[in-house]
Parts: sequence; structure tokens; C-alpha cells
Amino acid sequence: MSSGGGYSGTGDKPDLDNHGQQCNPNNEKYQGYDCHYEGKGDKPDLDNHSRQKNPQDVRYYESRK
Repeated sequence: MSSGGGYSGTGDKPDLDNHGQQCNPNNEKYQGYDCHYEGKGDKPDLDNHSRQKNPQDVRYYESRK
């Protein structure tokens, strides 16, 4: 499922709920907006960037060592 706005999740309810919580500044899962992304912008690079911002992905913790 793709909304054209950068969301590329599964589209199931738990995934959409998680996405909504991360985008809500009033929620404890909110991660803020990072306008300083300077990657290549291709799909593999954007997927990696997304995983590094997702606390449910192992890359989130690896990127914070």
C-alpha cells in the first residue's frame, strides 16, 4: 500500500496504527520530523533510512550505538 507520501508499510491495521502514532506529536511514540536527511533518495536508501527510524526494527538500535 502506498499513499504517495512516503508511507510504504503493509497497510494492515497494526501497521497503520503504528505509523499514525509515530506521526502524532502528542503520542509517546512520536519521533519528530527530520528534515536533514541527505541520502541518495533511491528505494534501498530510503528503506534503510526508514528502518533506522523504526523502533520495531533491529536497525533502529544498531544506528544508535
